[in-house]
Amino acid sequence: MFGRSWRIGTIWGIPVNIDSSWIWIAVLVTYSLWAQFNVEYGNIRAGTALALAVFAAAL
Repeated sequence: MFGRSWRIGTIWGIPVNIDSSWIWIAVLVTYSLWAQFNVEYGNIRAGTALALAVFAAAL
């Protein structure tokens, strides 16, 4: 609608699109969570913290 969007699927024939700004928001939220998990739980690996951040951002 306002910028570039991608179709991610359809629900009962209604197209579901995601705008490019939501991608940037998801990246920033994931990075923020990853950094916080690394600080808060210093004994976990960076990959584990990233996986947790991606999962938490998807929620």
